[in-house]
Amino acid sequence: LLYTIKFEEVVIMANSMVLEKISTRQLLILFAGNFLVLILLFIAGAKGPKPTNAMTRITKICNDKYHQFQNSSKPVDDSSCPEVIKSLEEDNPRLNGNNLVFYLVLPTDKYPELEMSPWFQWMITILQLKPKQDYRYQQRNKNPVLTLKGVVFGRHGANDFWRPVHTSDPDTFLTRRVTCTTDLQYNLIDCDDVALFELGSVHYSHYLINIQLPDGRGQHYNKDIPPLQGIDITEIHQNGGFTKVWVAQKTLICPVLLVATILFSRQVGKCANSSPLLITKIIQGLGVVNVIYNLPLEYLSLVADVPGLRVWYDCCTGLFYAATAVLWLLFVGEHRMDLDERNKFSNYWKEITSILVCCCVMFLFDVIERGLQIADPFHSIWATVTGENTAVSFCTRKKPKLTFI
Repeated sequence: LLYTIKFEEVVIMANSMVLEKISTRQLLILFAGNFLVLILLFIAGAKGPKPTNAMTRITKICNDKYHQFQNSSKPVDDSSCPEVIKSLEEDNPRLNGNNLVFYLVLPTDKYPELEMSPWFQWMITILQLKPKQDYRYQQRNKNPVLTLKGVVFGRHGANDFWRPVHTSDPDTFLTRRVTCTTDLQYNLIDCDDVALFELGSVHYSHYLINIQLPDGRGQHYNKDIPPLQGIDITEIHQNGGFTKVWVAQKTLICPVLLVATILFSRQVGKCANSSPLLITKIIQGLGVVNVIYNLPLEYLSLVADVPGLRVWYDCCTGLFYAATAVLWLLFVGEHRMDLDERNKFSNYWKEITSILVCCCVMFLFDVIERGLQIADPFHSIWATVTGENTAVSFCTRKKPKLTFI
């Protein structure tokens, strides 16, 4: 909207037609009210809960004598494990990677009354390897490949039974590239953290994670991974209190945006004798995108498992940025052109095409990463050199060197 400020009135114009006449006092009151609302929302965000919470837990180790883990529908926990191993510090010839299962209950198995909540919205887990400080280990590869198999179970309440939620591909193992460094002076081995899985919704109150690292004897699995004494898992989720504040704000703002968009569209329809200007069209489009972006769809995750909400909001965010960029492009361009050249999309086809290409590239990247995680939470584009180079190529001009592993 173009505001023409006069001494006694403000004329709001669109499509060269007068939409509304308000006094300067009314305009100042409108601006002051909007500024006050922004301050209140800023204070609510600053004083509210922090956006995310993280906790690091030590996995338990089970000697799976009867190969129960081979059946992905059977969970391995305290009640079903034949033998719980306290530590792998000492070498034990009867133990190997094909019999060991690392398991962990989230949020905790000590206090069953503590539960996960759908208000958490999403959950990310990170794997932390704890190598043995073994002087006999000789590092042959700085970026060894970690091979593993993972299963995630869920249940509603402590008295419920475990249900398989997600299972890695049974035919092929998961692979993660790990960066390990060795300090020869102090005989220390340290490995970087690696991503395990990402859930788009937290539908169950408790989660059970089972992980197995197959033995490299006779195979190429984990041959360069240093001997481990255990595995830690860091779990990250959105704070439930933060989600409530966020959803409350969207619940209040969305109806206001909807009413404002409808009123603006009606007013333009009454005043315009011909087709609306490009700026008017993009303002209407931006209003619609704003309404869609602020829909409080988080309420759906409270009653159902909706893992695609993060992808949905990523797409809405990209659409909002694209509409805003086009608005400023037309706003600047229309005021620099002659009257005969205005109101033509063909004048901006190069710029608009560039915006659309950038949006399509980012959409493709999001679909490859989070889109595929809807069906397979263990999927990660960063797991292989090829995937990492492909992802980097989205953001850089330099053509990456593709290496296949």
